[in-house]
Amino acid sequence: MNFLCLVCIQFTNAQDGKPNYFRGAPGDDVFATPSVKAFHESKLIPENLYTGKINVGVPIYDISIGDINVPISLSYNTSGIKVSDIASNVGLGWSLNANGSILKIVRDLNDDDFYGTGYSVPDDTGDNAGSFETIVTQIGYHRGKSPEPFSFNSATGMVHSDSEEAEEWSKIDSSPDFFYANAPGLSSKFYLEDKFPNDNTTPFANRKYNAIFLDHSGVKVQNLIQRTTTTIPRLVDISHGNEPADFYQNGIPFYNYQYLDFPSFEIVNTNGLKYIFDTKDYSESTYHGVWDSANQGLGSTNWNLSKIIDPIHNREVIFEYEAYVKAIPERIKNITATYQDPLDTDDLYDYYYTTISDVSLGNGTYDMDFQSTVSTRTTKANRLKKITWDEGTVEFIYGLNRIDDLGEKALTEILVKNNFGQLIKHFEFEYSYFNSLENCNEKECKRLRLDKVKELPIGNTAVNAKVHEFDYNYDNPLPRRDSFQRDFLGYFNNNGFEWSSNDESEIPPNAMLHFYKNQGGNSVLPFKRTNGSNYRIIHGQYSLESNTYSLLLR
Repeated sequence: MNFLCLVCIQFTNAQDGKPNYFRGAPGDDVFATPSVKAFHESKLIPENLYTGKINVGVPIYDISIGDINVPISLSYNTSGIKVSDIASNVGLGWSLNANGSILKIVRDLNDDDFYGTGYSVPDDTGDNAGSFETIVTQIGYHRGKSPEPFSFNSATGMVHSDSEEAEEWSKIDSSPDFFYANAPGLSSKFYLEDKFPNDNTTPFANRKYNAIFLDHSGVKVQNLIQRTTTTIPRLVDISHGNEPADFYQNGIPFYNYQYLDFPSFEIVNTNGLKYIFDTKDYSESTYHGVWDSANQGLGSTNWNLSKIIDPIHNREVIFEYEAYVKAIPERIKNITATYQDPLDTDDLYDYYYTTISDVSLGNGTYDMDFQSTVSTRTTKANRLKKITWDEGTVEFIYGLNRIDDLGEKALTEILVKNNFGQLIKHFEFEYSYFNSLENCNEKECKRLRLDKVKELPIGNTAVNAKVHEFDYNYDNPLPRRDSFQRDFLGYFNNNGFEWSSNDESEIPPNAMLHFYKNQGGNSVLPFKRTNGSNYRIIHGQYSLESNTYSLLLR
């Protein structure tokens, strides 16, 4: 059966929100494993003719108990692959649907952001007249509840706006962050609003919040939404060559994080099922500023599902995880910049990030105050290990050490057992790797490829295994995943630019947007229209073979 698609996305980049080669302060993105990202991406874009996304999946097993139904399956994201995408633990473009999570997506600034320049100015008015205030450059949505959220007085711990300079250029978060909740029987989106918005005295750490659901479906958060502090050991010691941070001082792990965040969410769907999300993933970013000062920060935007409860029938399904740390950091290329010399007092109030085009001095050289930098990211995460209910278990075995994402493993087996421990279903997964356009050997040049899913016969060895076999149209390979050959939305555009790791003053070309008058939502496009069409035409086809267990991806 063949399908003719107006828009057929193959191995190209999907929408990324902003150019990947220009990042603001670390933290202004999503801290989630590739598997979590793949799972939520498969849920965010609806399957219909308008989006060009269709349902491609492999069923594994259905858990049904009381009113709880957990369909376990694989699904393929036909909406597109980004150049920078790292494959999930079941292969590039594929996601495992078995559990669930809440993923926080930053909108504008992180709601918890509170950054300063490190400079102070006199406070000439108000109760603190005569003191000095540290100018704040960024204030998140949940940080602006003090009377005047522009500058911070270190003596009182309160936020003020006495400084005219701070009012003129401090960046205030324009939108709350969104939380996407996806799990079996649950798909919703919400944001958090301060429960007492007119309370200007309660400290940030003690404030309480209401969940505002955007789909008005009747789903609700049941527990008290309030931050707590958790002690998290530092994941990597950058002073010892990015080695795991296992050294101690006086018996205490060095540089523990006192991480302030929401510990869990308890959500009730419209059928009365309760979902508990309380198993968190963490990510530590290390980056070097323009003055070669090392900085570290911990982030978490993902809460994994640990339990579904059916209170009417007194049944529950429990999700267990294997915790692991990727001690080898992921290298991320960035471009950061200061305005001229940040130590020059004449430039004190112009401490901005700049546009990439301003980096060039126009004579073939670059201002080294505007530097390309490299940051690293190390993950402390959780992979699904077992699902348990009173009639059996499903076990997930990760037996392949990956070469494309060091420290990660690929799912190689799924074992379904009854409550007597007897095996009733057995699946095996086989993989290879996509090679990059450059045909190189680094991990950035490889992408995990799912080749086969085999359902093995139980007991009767004379019966052949049922095999789902996959083939992919990879006639035009993607470049290595840290390549800058991408357009505004992140699609591979073959612009010819490659960043030499030995020269951090190289600057990639700017992405372009094209304006078309009186075209409504299509007035600004990341690609140039040459045929009057509002569609981006990518040559190729997508087809499903008639064989029940054969899938051809083109």
